[in-house]
Amino acid sequence: MKVDVYCPTCDQNTPHKVLRSNGRWLVRCTKCSTTHKIDNPLKDDVGKVNVRVVVSKEGNSYVSHTEFNRDDVLLIGEELIIDSCGFDEVNLVEITALEEKYGRTKQARAEEIETIWARAIDEVTLKVSMNMGQVTKSYHFPIEGNRLFVVGEKYTVGQVSFVINKIKCRSGKFLGRRGQEARACTIKRVFAEPAESTGKPRIRNPTRR
Repeated sequence: MKVDVYCPTCDQNTPHKVLRSNGRWLVRCTKCSTTHKIDNPLKDDVGKVNVRVVVSKEGNSYVSHTEFNRDDVLLIGEELIIDSCGFDEVNLVEITALEEKYGRTKQARAEEIETIWARAIDEVTLKVSMNMGQVTKSYHFPIEGNRLFVVGEKYTVGQVSFVINKIKCRSGKFLGRRGQEARACTIKRVFAEPAESTGKPRIRNPTRR
């Protein structure tokens, strides 16, 4: 008997020969001959599919796999919770690309997807360009991805205080009107000017209007 299941060595679904089918199944990959155990693939998960996810985080990347219903429709920009294999943690990620058999697409059903490309957004690097008059200084701050930043508001990160003049979003859109806001995970760069230090290191998280 053969079943098509995920092979940890080939890093994809491949045909496997069933060596033992009582309890957890013992199977052998017909491509690389790796032998491993799996849960019964014919029980309770007929409508499920295991999809490969490549997550970019802090300049590095890791590969994970997440289970979806076969008919689940996934979209670029959608947020998912992904288990970071081997690191004993989970990450909130944003889908940046979906790869099918014949190329990339903006949306697809889970059963049609070969790889989900994503970036971790639970913690991101906020890039701030500070206008100091004749020079501009660049700062990189690790920030919680869901933290709000508002045009016209004052913030202090560490010992650096600044007032936001403009926000450039990852989508390419600019926010320049006072009161406009964006989450850190959606920001490509903040343009700011120096502000007097508050004396106490903090990050202001303004209340939504």
